Amino acid sequence: MKRKLFALLLALCMLLTACGQQPGDPPAENGQTQTNQGQEEQTAPPDDGFSTSVSGRVEDPEGLVTETQKQLMTRLLTDWYTDIALFDEPQLTALFSDEEDAAMHQASIRTLNAIRARALIDLRMKDVDYVLTVTKAEPSTEEDAVEGQIHIEADESAVMHFAATPEVDSKLYDVPHIFELVPEGDGWLIKHHEADDNPYFSLTYQEGKEEDGQLQQLLRAIERRQLQRQETVQVTLTCDHPYDRAAAEQYMRQYDHQRSSAWHAYDDVGGNCMNFGSQVLLAGGIPMDEQGGSKWYWYGQNSLDLSWINVGRFYSYARENEGYGLVADTEANYYTGEVGDILILGPDGGHNHTTVISGIIRDEAGQTVDYLLCSNTTNYTDFPAGAYYYTSQRLIKIYGWNESTPDGAQRRTSVC
Repeated sequence: MKRKLFALLLALCMLLTACGQQPGDPPAENGQTQTNQGQEEQTAPPDDGFSTSVSGRVEDPEGLVTETQKQLMTRLLTDWYTDIALFDEPQLTALFSDEEDAAMHQASIRTLNAIRARALIDLRMKDVDYVLTVTKAEPSTEEDAVEGQIHIEADESAVMHFAATPEVDSKLYDVPHIFELVPEGDGWLIKHHEADDNPYFSLTYQEGKEEDGQLQQLLRAIERRQLQRQETVQVTLTCDHPYDRAAAEQYMRQYDHQRSSAWHAYDDVGGNCMNFGSQVLLAGGIPMDEQGGSKWYWYGQNSLDLSWINVGRFYSYARENEGYGLVADTEANYYTGEVGDILILGPDGGHNHTTVISGIIRDEAGQTVDYLLCSNTTNYTDFPAGAYYYTSQRLIKIYGWNESTPDGAQRRTSVC
């Protein structure tokens, strides 16, 4: 698949539906707050003897690829995970025939390492175990394909343990990969590689640059988020019926890595993330809402409101709804989240991905410092929020739902 075509299709899907943005999307995190001037950038942790173990394999049930091709794909993923596990300087150029593709991969690693190094927890990885399952292999149809070039598609699943959460199995499932391999001597090199995960398609690559062109904006989003730890005044909402967080968690853990047959899946038309988040809320007792000016419902592909499947439209519903239905705070302090709350993410300046909080990471003083998240597209289980390439993150705190209120407005109470 050509890079430009892939980017165009992705952008189109994101604009049209599911995880993409629509008019009324949330703005960037609260205001353009000041950054910590003069703060020294931390791009790597101290040399404390930390080590990692990365293991993986390529499964090829139909015998579509050669052992040499398997070895090349395995080496790429192993080197990729090793570099981000240790916040190490990438060394991938020897695996690629295309210098620009190699440089893009290395820029994404440096950027991801810089992001994770700014987290409030240690996001190095103690170990990673991955499986790459080949689903397709055929002669390449790229316009500029060279003789013997082969197109390979594969799905990746992995389990990893972060230094801050060594007992937690952080998992990803069925991430599509595309490889374009070209013959080189007695072996093969990678002409192009991409994966349907945000470190790959979110990168703003500038030729000759060693990192994402938006890195400073991405880091400022982290600083703005962390400044919320200093806030002392919080707002709580009351409602007629509380959110059933236990039921929401049970549902999210059942369907974070698979799709319920009761619902249409939107993975191939922009993403299933908000659809998944809406289903979790419904499982937690939040009723569909067809009343008033703000609506949120899904009865089928031809009978729905876009707020059910689109991040920006849902944010608008959660912010504007009054009277019957959802009671939520879209301006909640980032660090007040609970299991079952919605966390929307994106690059700095916007939010186009929905996740659900599955766990709270606290420091020794009991203060929240990060979250574990479950999501669809990509399918994640208990993945740290701070490990995401998407650094602009907004909490939508779910309280429950109202049958109605006398004045049609949610009841708000300020507390310290």
